[in-house]
Amino acid sequence: MSTIAFIPARANSIKKPKKNIKKINGLPLIDYSVRFAKTLNFVNDIVISTDDKKILTMYRNKSFIKLFK
Repeated sequence: MSTIAFIPARANSIKKPKKNIKKINGLPLIDYSVRFAKTLNFVNDIVISTDDKKILTMYRNKSFIKLFK
């Protein structure tokens, strides 16, 4: 059985648009979720669900992440 880390990253949040790509300490907010998911030994796949073109571009060539639009 495989375990999936599912990261929802909507582009236009109602209160804070584009918050997932805003940088905190030099890293986009979504990168913190991805880095944490990579540290979990029981996670087999990381899936990012997004409609944000910048996030799609950021993670398009990463072999350890699957994108879902």
